[in-house]
Amino acid sequence: MAIPLISRLGPPSVIALAALVCAGLGLWAAPRKLSLLGVSAAVAVLLLGAAVVDSDLIPRVRPEASKIDPAKDASYSEWGPVFRVDVMQAAIFGDSALLVHDGTFGSAMHAFDGDAAALTRYDADPRALPFAVLGEPPERELIIGSAGGNEILASLHFDAPHIEAVELNPVTVSLLTDHFADWTGHLPERPEVDLHQGDGRTYLARSDDSYDLIWYVAPDSYAANNAASSGAFVLSESYLYTSEMIQESLEHLTDDGVMVVQFGELAFDEQPNRTARYVVTARNALREIGVEDAGDHLLVAVYRSGSSGDLATIMVKRTAFTKEEIAAFEDAVPKLDDVGIAHVPGGAPGPEKGTRLVASLASGSAAEVDAIVAGHSRQIASISDDAPFFWHFTKFRTVLRDFFRPIEAHDPEDSIGERVLVLLLGVAVAFAAVFLLLPFLAIRRQWREFRAKAVSGAYFAALGLGFMFFEITMIQRLVRFLGYPTYSLTVTLAAILVSTGVGALASRRFADNPAAALRALLALLAILTLFYRFALDDITDSLQAQALAIRVVVAVLVLIPLGLCLGVFMPLGLTQVSHLGGDSEAYVAWSWAVNGFCSVIGSVLTTILSMALGFRTVQAIAFAFYALAVVAFMRLRAAASGPVGTGEVGLAAASVS
Repeated sequence: MAIPLISRLGPPSVIALAALVCAGLGLWAAPRKLSLLGVSAAVAVLLLGAAVVDSDLIPRVRPEASKIDPAKDASYSEWGPVFRVDVMQAAIFGDSALLVHDGTFGSAMHAFDGDAAALTRYDADPRALPFAVLGEPPERELIIGSAGGNEILASLHFDAPHIEAVELNPVTVSLLTDHFADWTGHLPERPEVDLHQGDGRTYLARSDDSYDLIWYVAPDSYAANNAASSGAFVLSESYLYTSEMIQESLEHLTDDGVMVVQFGELAFDEQPNRTARYVVTARNALREIGVEDAGDHLLVAVYRSGSSGDLATIMVKRTAFTKEEIAAFEDAVPKLDDVGIAHVPGGAPGPEKGTRLVASLASGSAAEVDAIVAGHSRQIASISDDAPFFWHFTKFRTVLRDFFRPIEAHDPEDSIGERVLVLLLGVAVAFAAVFLLLPFLAIRRQWREFRAKAVSGAYFAALGLGFMFFEITMIQRLVRFLGYPTYSLTVTLAAILVSTGVGALASRRFADNPAAALRALLALLAILTLFYRFALDDITDSLQAQALAIRVVVAVLVLIPLGLCLGVFMPLGLTQVSHLGGDSEAYVAWSWAVNGFCSVIGSVLTTILSMALGFRTVQAIAFAFYALAVVAFMRLRAAASGPVGTGEVGLAAASVS
């Protein structure tokens, strides 16, 4: 329900709605006689209900100081399931509008009167490069990340006859189709333009067409850095940059077709992080399709603005660039404003540090590139679908070593996201310890008398960490299949949590012989872990062209067996600790506290380990935790005193979850 509600009401109103549900439950549970609790709940229900009905009653969302506040100059604002969009049309922009994504620069939208020939500004713009190298207008062109239509206009100016454009955010699409349709010249209605709303990778997977030009238009909008700075790292753009995606793009090119990727760089001549990482990833993709000398298949140019950041243009071709194409590139670059060559096959690198780095990565041998990557101050190694964290430029051991070093606030790549994750991990440990473990000081005498508390703690700690490792990696792995991070989040959580509840309910069937049941479940988990490692991607890739409803059903079917297995472990463990003697309710409380503590820190730790090791490795670690849990359970069985009873305390406590 979350996604349609967000699209209809906006996130602030949906948050108010969630609070309204909780306040309503509080009012329903309050004593019927007049009381402070009942009055407070009634007031909360009234206020929150009004906020849901009229979002203007909710205080204005104010962005942090480093972001753009659209309050004064925004002519249109709307929340979407991907990010919020504010259209800024201040006088300084003239016939252009700035699209602000979640408070940071996203893209531009231009006024258009329908005369493509009059768009002469593109003749001196880096967007002219693909058309100069091709030599003639591409018969079929695909733009991924079309945003406000800037590249559509450039393509029209260079006489492209068939332009397919894909944009992820439905709010951005609506600007061209509805809210600013007159101002932008009704671009989607032109016979040359076919505009689609959706995920670029999914769209390409569903296409059987071949293209002369596939254009990734700076899909690294700084909205992606918003997620990085908040520590989320579940970025909607990340799967567009992987080696597998480059291979798929190359397979959709005609024999002479070209794919083009543009990246903003804060200071190309000093730290061309994004360009360097993409060049290394492109080399890996080319090697996978049998190309030995990747340098002949790459062209790189850089636009240096001098103040507002630079723009790199990377061109990749399945076949080697011809002498004519290279000559066209070298001839076109000097005609463009503030654009220089960073790499051309056979050319000498420029004197700038960033240019030398990119040229060396593009033209060097495999051994030379490996040495450069290993010795570079930032992480610029190739990325894959197993660890699609393109923005992860700083190793965590470096983050820990330099944690108290002041960072450059204007540089989102200066370990901000990594530091936030480490900080979140510390906060999670502190809060979980205070609110879940510290209360046991109140019963410390009883706690000292607990038998096998270390073993029981190990069992429930393993369940907490293992469960989160499985759950969050599945959320991240299914982003590519379902197209939106929000879809993957909601579908995965719903499927796993509901099936886990069913598994917990079914655990009563195994009360007579829980040890045998857990051994069988561990074997099934081993099969599932191997399935997720070796078969899941092939299945999801083969079905990526299907409709969203079908993909959702497949995702649920893939997740249900996992949830059913994981759901059995908790109630069987609670039942077992209730047999240890003494205060069984205190044992159950201890078990829940340890499990909750490890679940809280596991949610952050999963992301950190996924970035460092990859999803498949983290899922293997998750299985190892469940294997440890089975060993601990056998120890608990040996430590239990008295005959095995019905274990109603454990089962009842599990059913609460």
